[in-house]
Amino acid sequence: MEPLIRHVRFFNGQFLKQEEFNEEKLYGSHMRRRVNYALFDDGVVQITPTDLTIEFNAAKRIRIRRGMAVGSNHDVFESREIILRQDSALLDLAATFGAGQTVWVTVNYREDPAVPVPLGPIVENSRIDETAEIRLHAANPTGTLTPAQDPLIVLGSVDFNSMAISVVGRQTARLRAALTGGGGGGGPAVLVSIAITPVGPILVTAGATQALTATGTFSDASIAVLTAGGGLTWGTSNAAVATVNAAGVVTGVAVGGATITATQGAVTQTVTRNVSAPAVVPVIVNVAPGSPPGQATAGTVDVIGTNLRNPALAANVPAVGTVIRLVRGVDTRLALNVVTRPPIAGNQVVRFTMPSRAGTPWGLQEAVTLELDFGGSTASRPYKYDD
Repeated sequence: MEPLIRHVRFFNGQFLKQEEFNEEKLYGSHMRRRVNYALFDDGVVQITPTDLTIEFNAAKRIRIRRGMAVGSNHDVFESREIILRQDSALLDLAATFGAGQTVWVTVNYREDPAVPVPLGPIVENSRIDETAEIRLHAANPTGTLTPAQDPLIVLGSVDFNSMAISVVGRQTARLRAALTGGGGGGGPAVLVSIAITPVGPILVTAGATQALTATGTFSDASIAVLTAGGGLTWGTSNAAVATVNAAGVVTGVAVGGATITATQGAVTQTVTRNVSAPAVVPVIVNVAPGSPPGQATAGTVDVIGTNLRNPALAANVPAVGTVIRLVRGVDTRLALNVVTRPPIAGNQVVRFTMPSRAGTPWGLQEAVTLELDFGGSTASRPYKYDD
């Protein structure tokens, strides 16, 4: 049986001691916690999609967005408000953790004595600071969070290598059923907002992929991962730069920026993805026709090799990101109509049209150097005009 709820009754002529004031303060705190307990389970009170979410800055640093949680129902601070009034300072993961580790992020309630008051030989504190304490924990060998001695509210985890943020295991303070119709009386919960992780903008290499996760917050404060089966759709503002499939997997196509949108019903959210050229070294294995004899002006040439073009491109489309030129001395002519071709024996193929020699001192049967740029590197091979 729960102990009686008792508070101080004041009357004229009463001599008040410290215990009476402390008891009255505890009564107010206790009643506030009972209201929280009646409203929520323990966890993050998700009023907006960013409340107590994890974001990463750069150089293995993260921060926690401001928000509120309700303390664990098994803690000495049961149902206390855990309030982070401002976004946290940047937390340096590299100072404690290393490659291959998963870092769990938690928050809990903390009280710190403040405003010291000297009383003769001793010092008392006249205030208590209530704070939200962010903690970082290394995952155990199974990748999960080892239960701590102190009850904690789990905010999520971060993969140290990729800095991908996961909300699996995140504790959310759900509204109790009695306040939402007891199992349907209040109608089904509706989607209020969508959060996409990892947050952007993030650099994606051309040809590489990155999986996005859309998490929905509903009108009953519940949170769930959204999928295509539930009506979620993904879109891109520029498919020539980055595409996204029905599962939220982004593929870099060409250098540039694209906005990725997650939509379910009337609710949308966006993130930005910047695509960079792949860090690869092109290698020319062969050229057709070979040299000699070479190729005449306006004739086509197939360059065969590895890392010649963006592998995400289909065949017979412009080879965006690949530049071919013919060089001799100080004179240069850019190749025309550079396009992708179907692979040959596992090698990539890029086709171009021989440019005119007009404006150069080059003559018939001129020997030149064929240069191909891709991914920030250059491959070259001797070639020849066959006019």
